[in-house]
Amino acid sequence: MNPLPKHLEELFFSRSNTKLSFRKAEMKDAAWLLSLRNDPETRKQSISPEEIAPDKHHQWLKNTLNNPSRLLLIASMANEDLASFRLDQRPDGSIELSWTVAPKFRGKGIGSLLLTTVGAILPKQLELCACVLQGNPASLKLAQKAGLSLHRKEGKLIWLKREPSPFSNDA
Repeated sequence: MNPLPKHLEELFFSRSNTKLSFRKAEMKDAAWLLSLRNDPETRKQSISPEEIAPDKHHQWLKNTLNNPSRLLLIASMANEDLASFRLDQRPDGSIELSWTVAPKFRGKGIGSLLLTTVGAILPKQLELCACVLQGNPASLKLAQKAGLSLHRKEGKLIWLKREPSPFSNDA
């Protein structure tokens, strides 16, 4: 699989006109990320709903941080971490989006702000996709905030996609 284009990472760190700030996840974020992943509501809406053991999560995070085809970000506001956000380069060249809003910030517009911001940051020439469970209307709505629309259904999964725009001038 190809690595993510390096300029994508830079786009998230060069934005000063947004309420959200982004930083790369680090190993020091492991406990916080695991608490997001193992939150009961997160697990209920996850494609893989099982609880993850700390050692398994630690290895996943280590592999993720060393994977050139993946970028794991932490979104924050006023120095408080609000959500995790992941970009994965897929074999077909598209970029898959994945996110989790921290439990105490759910229902407060953070997910909407996150996905609207991400949709604006990522160049329109990129093909984006996301996969959500059919029983997860909140994530479906958030994906649409990033400009994704229904692409296909596979059993309990809904794939959304934003087609690349050849007419955009953004980088």
